[in-house]
Amino acid sequence: MPSFSKIIRILFVTAVMSGMTSDLQAATQTFSLAAQWNLITFQLIPENPDPAAVFSTLRSFQAAWTYDAALAVWQRYVRPTGNAAQQSNDTTANSLMALPPIEPGRGYWVFTSEAVPSWQVSGTVPIGQDFRSLDLRAGWNLIGIPSGATSITNTEPVSLLAILTAAGFDYDALLTWESQTFRKMFRPQPVGPNEPPNPLEGLPPDLPFPAFDLQKDLGRGYWVRVLDPAILRPRLITTVRPDIDAEPLENFPSKEDFNVSGGLHAKNVQEQDVLRFFPGEDVQTLGLANLGDGSSSGGGILIWEAVWTPATDLATPEPWIRLFASPDQREHRDLEGKLLASHTNLTGVTTLENDTVYLRLDRKNLGRGTHEGTLALRTSVGDKAYRVVAEVPGLEGDFKGHAVVQSVNGRRNPVPDIDLHVSFYEDNKVPGLLRGLIDSSQALLWPVDVSLVGYRG
Repeated sequence: MPSFSKIIRILFVTAVMSGMTSDLQAATQTFSLAAQWNLITFQLIPENPDPAAVFSTLRSFQAAWTYDAALAVWQRYVRPTGNAAQQSNDTTANSLMALPPIEPGRGYWVFTSEAVPSWQVSGTVPIGQDFRSLDLRAGWNLIGIPSGATSITNTEPVSLLAILTAAGFDYDALLTWESQTFRKMFRPQPVGPNEPPNPLEGLPPDLPFPAFDLQKDLGRGYWVRVLDPAILRPRLITTVRPDIDAEPLENFPSKEDFNVSGGLHAKNVQEQDVLRFFPGEDVQTLGLANLGDGSSSGGGILIWEAVWTPATDLATPEPWIRLFASPDQREHRDLEGKLLASHTNLTGVTTLENDTVYLRLDRKNLGRGTHEGTLALRTSVGDKAYRVVAEVPGLEGDFKGHAVVQSVNGRRNPVPDIDLHVSFYEDNKVPGLLRGLIDSSQALLWPVDVSLVGYRG
């Protein structure tokens, strides 16, 4: 049986294909192939997916094979070599066992006569509705794990077993190819009393089975023996705070209701497309989960990116919404207090676990009123956008603070600890203007016998 690669590294160089109706992104996939057999998968659709065109750029290429689980047949493409008769035989065999166009999610055995450190293939990565679902049939399947990725810089560990288990199907053997030998993991299932014994029973696995590395393994192929058919496909589920139609019902929006969307009809958690900061709120969350359809599909790798873009207050010195991966994550500043990162985008990968995007509101550069922007969520299986609304109240109520008077009119004040009563108010004639008054009659300490140094009458 043929077999393949040692280490495969993929670098995606992305550019969104303009003017296209389908969800595709231009990319380049780079393989590092060992001499002899390599077990690989493609994450893109090559510019010309015909096997003869794809492998014509691979130095020392000799043969490529795949296995069609639906047809239970091997398919191949061999580069015609030798004299005219031999080339004719190879061409005839290629037509009889024709390797179909190269596609993502299928595993390929590729044989090269020498090591090829860098082989690049250009094409388009299907994302969104065009994302490649993996249809697994009972029995042996030769696969790769589709990612729909256009660029991957995330080093977050991913469990391949979690990816497969989440799809809701059962399997008893998983193999990959390293250094011209198989790495195996067996989990033979018990059989009924009148059934033949499981041929995998008692076979020792190779532990530890290699983890799935997002930096290296997007081009790795696998053999998997499936017991029940299933479809491997990520599915994005997002949760944000919904509207609440409180008692009495059916009068939304009324004074007792919680109107996040700002509309005339309440939106549940799946319909909600607004993230609103009410007065006094500084943090909102967006939850992300990777779920199947609840019956025959699920699992896989869901790669996501959240991007914040303001629609108002574009000239603030710092982004007034900043994104974080955890509630205790802190922003970093230089010695002058300037942000070292904008915190306007966040990336992640999810398989079984849930991820959360924390949005923090910074009001210090915002005036009274309503401020808006957009949080765009881009994922390998589809995009969503949320309208972000921040309500900033006026300076109403009582405030307490501490100030130190160091000088008056440029001259140092020799009298320490002068406690003053300062009253602030907003000038109604000039929006956003804050005025203040010092009231000596309300001061806790006012030295009537000592004038402030620098005071001019």
